[in-house]
Amino acid sequence: MCIRYRFSGDNHPKDNGEKEGGEGDGNLLPTKPKVVIVGLDGATWKVMDPLVMQGRLPNIKALMDNGSYGTLQNVYPLESCPAWAIISTGLNPGKLGIFDIYDYETMEGVNATKYANYTIWEVLTRHNLTVCVDNVKDSYPPSHVKGFHISGKFAEEHELEKEYYPPELYEELTAQGLELASLNRTLYLFDRYSDFDLYYVVFDEPDMGQHLYWHLIDPTHPLYNETEAKLYGEEIYHRYEEIDAAIGEMRDLAGPDTDFIILSDQGFGPLYGGLNMNKWLHN
Repeated sequence: MCIRYRFSGDNHPKDNGEKEGGEGDGNLLPTKPKVVIVGLDGATWKVMDPLVMQGRLPNIKALMDNGSYGTLQNVYPLESCPAWAIISTGLNPGKLGIFDIYDYETMEGVNATKYANYTIWEVLTRHNLTVCVDNVKDSYPPSHVKGFHISGKFAEEHELEKEYYPPELYEELTAQGLELASLNRTLYLFDRYSDFDLYYVVFDEPDMGQHLYWHLIDPTHPLYNETEAKLYGEEIYHRYEEIDAAIGEMRDLAGPDTDFIILSDQGFGPLYGGLNMNKWLHN
């Protein structure tokens, strides 16, 4: 899924003979907007559409009403790792050499060392733009950007402080109990590093919540339990609502001259069964 909102352009130079930046050839240069990319891991319209219709995601609805939105064609293979890497680079899995959570050549966890020079944050850094990278998957090790980079991870295991650039940011956030990825950490950093050109963050909450609770919103699921559904059936929806509130705060902090892109690496749905190929072959 993807929602794209562009600011209205009210602060662009008007076509009244004024020239931005003094004397020139008469060509008007638009004010450069800031850009915010919010990745929602595993977000799906199956959940979001009903919540939007019920008025439970007012900030996301505002972006939809004033921007454009739709369903994106997914990448093949349908895996989260290559999808996030494609979003960050524009390269396909073949060029990236990433097809799963593990590197098939080394059987180690995927990281960004194969394609670091092609990421959007590296490209913008080479143009001296300020970039903030917050919990983006497949982005370890962190790049030395103008701004900050806290890398997200899948199977790659390492000490937490190694995810941070600059290193002192880890100490700053640890002192406030914000060293782990969270909505509160993002809101703190979004305000702390307000003078950015690009802020790129990924929220894990949709994916984690749906893995844990999807069977409780689907009465046809073999693991559905009515008692548990009454207790925890709203958990997925609450996570989307919390993200919506955070997006609202980010819009307020960023100001009107900011482009917002809300996107997902993949959709989501029920798993009613599976096949363990190794066990099948063994039998």
